[in-house]
Amino acid sequence: MGDLSRLDRKSPRPSADGLAVGEGHIRSMTKTRHRSEWLVAAVVLLIGMSVGSLLFMVQRIDVFSSSFRANYWVTAQTESDFLRLEQALKLYISGSPFTDYKDLRLRLDLFYSRLSVFLSEDSRELVELPGVEAYVQDLVSMADALDRITADPGFRNGPEAEIAVALLEEQWLPLHLWTRKIIHGELWMDERVSLLSDLHRLLWVNALFLIVSIVVIVGILIQLRRHRRLVDMERNARHDAEMAMKSRDRFLASMSHDLRTPLNAVVGFSDLLISEIRGPLPPAQADYIRDIQASGNHLLAMINDILDFSKLDARMRMPVWERCDLCDIVDRAVKFEEPGFIANGGRIRTRCDKRAFYVRTDGRLALQCLTNLISNAAKFSPADGTIDVTLDDIGRTIVVRITDEGPGLSLKEIEQAFEPFQQIGDPYKTKAGGTGLGLSICKTISNILDLRLELAPRADRTGLQVTLEFTKWTDDDRPSADMQGDKVEASLAS
Repeated sequence: MGDLSRLDRKSPRPSADGLAVGEGHIRSMTKTRHRSEWLVAAVVLLIGMSVGSLLFMVQRIDVFSSSFRANYWVTAQTESDFLRLEQALKLYISGSPFTDYKDLRLRLDLFYSRLSVFLSEDSRELVELPGVEAYVQDLVSMADALDRITADPGFRNGPEAEIAVALLEEQWLPLHLWTRKIIHGELWMDERVSLLSDLHRLLWVNALFLIVSIVVIVGILIQLRRHRRLVDMERNARHDAEMAMKSRDRFLASMSHDLRTPLNAVVGFSDLLISEIRGPLPPAQADYIRDIQASGNHLLAMINDILDFSKLDARMRMPVWERCDLCDIVDRAVKFEEPGFIANGGRIRTRCDKRAFYVRTDGRLALQCLTNLISNAAKFSPADGTIDVTLDDIGRTIVVRITDEGPGLSLKEIEQAFEPFQQIGDPYKTKAGGTGLGLSICKTISNILDLRLELAPRADRTGLQVTLEFTKWTDDDRPSADMQGDKVEASLAS
């Protein structure tokens, strides 16, 4: 037992602690990976918003530049057409051979068409500038008056000629000043200030996005570092679990050979001496030999319990699924315990409603579980007590109930009954003895075979009722290639 205590202190249980730690690390790594994915998505979103705002600002600047160039061209062409119209008017009035009446009317029509550009939707931004729309209307009024004056080709010989020239000269200076303001951007100042203000705010927003992105990137790096640390911890936990499993395998091999073999020899020789093959023994020596035999059997049973529990807990014994008669298994389990219990004055009653109850289970493990449960009931029952074992067909399950007349268990004690190496209450310790692994082995077997094992106090009188549910055998449970492989693996493991 010293080797067992050292194994428990030095090595974690691979089936519980070590592997549970590894599973915890895996869950932590999954959460870390999800957080990193969310952080990456946040960074991508921030970068996308920053790029989108920059593209929007670039588009605004491009629209502003295009609008400024278009308005500059329209304004310059308007002034140029105005100067050509004025030159054609003066040449026509002076009688120059280089200009005739048709040229004058053509220049006036071109000036009209230029003014119509200002009134179109394409120049809406230009017209909306301060004072522009009013001045364009003045130019239109001047052009209308000039059109009426020049309607008759003979106007150059009358006072209308001077009026026409005066109209053009009156509008020349305001047109020139207005053109210079547009060309030099004076009328666009408010728009430029607004654009620069928006650009300034956008730069601040992008700077904020950059800071947040840096913080998020640092957070991602920290998460990745934690992820690597968790990976290392998980790797170490798995390594520790594997080492613990190897240590337990070595311990089981040592226990099987170094303890059971000499104990079998002690028990065998004590049986040989008790049989008095070599001659009769003095009464005192016979009592000593019986004490040796009882102690050896008790110690051998304890070692077998420890080995069985260790193998089952380590899943070294895999289930071999087969079609089994549960009534036959119960009868065999009762026969194992019935002789000793009857010898002390007790009795075991078995009730099976049918000739056979076929279930899908592992026959050897089911027999071991039922034997332990009946043995446990016999230990804690009074010498003249009665143990009832019943089988009931309930739906898709077969229910085995084992009831005894022992001291029973409280609800709090039932919660602790399946813990390894636990013996509940002083009366159990003084009467039953053992390692406290009987119910733990049954619980482990029930988990392996997917059975439902429950303990409950009897309602009518003192005692305990154990319920074990098996799944019925169906045609769909016929052995397959996988089950045959399980049988081979189980045979090798056992």
